This record gives sequence, C-alpha cells and structure tokens, in this order.
Amino acid sequence: MTSAMDAITAEAAAHLAVLERLHRELTSLTVTARADEGRVVVQLDCAGALAGLQLRPGAGRGDAAVLSQLIVEAAAAAARELCTRRADLTAEFLEEFDDTPGGQGTEEASGASNL
Repeated sequence: MTSAMDAITAEAAAHLAVLERLHRELTSLTVTARADEGRVVVQLDCAGALAGLQLRPGAGRGDAAVLSQLIVEAAAAAARELCTRRADLTAEFLEEFDDTPGGQGTEEASGASNL
C-alpha cells in the first residue's frame, strides 16, 4: 500500500511541477509587434494589456489617423501572436498530462473520442 501511495504522491508532485512551470511561462509572456517599418513598436504583457509603446521619428508620416491605425494594427498582430504562444504552451502542457493513470487522460476527461 505504501508503494502505491508513494507512486501517487510522486506523480502528483510531477504534475504540480509541470503546472507550476506552465504558470510561470504563461505569466512571463510578452509579445512585441512592429508596424510602419519599425517606427511603431507595441509590446503586450501576458494578459494582452499594453506594456509598451514606442513611436520613432516619422511614425505615421505625421498623420494622427494613420498613426492610430498603425498602433491598432501592431497591437492586433501582437495579440494574435500572444494567443498562438498561449495555445502552444497549453498544448504542450496537455500532452504532458495525457499520461494520467487509469485511462483518465485529458482526452478521455474532456469527453473527446476517437470515433
């Protein structure tokens, strides 16, 4: 009985370590996107909030409407990249958890089937 409990405890500790690593990676994500030949630089944090904005000389050619559109476009590109990175990290995490004992991996637990 002790060896079974030791195995369960060890597996839980391993899963917790993977979960903690995923949390660290997700919360440390930042994404930078550029527009207007690098004159507009937008950085988003892990939540998708604006973490930085750099406007270099000539950005938007002095036109406020053009500049605002460039900022929005760069922010949208950064948001898409952030979503992709989150999805990749989550997929890696789920792959690591597919080894759950007793056939209760993420695929079965989510109701997915191979029909």
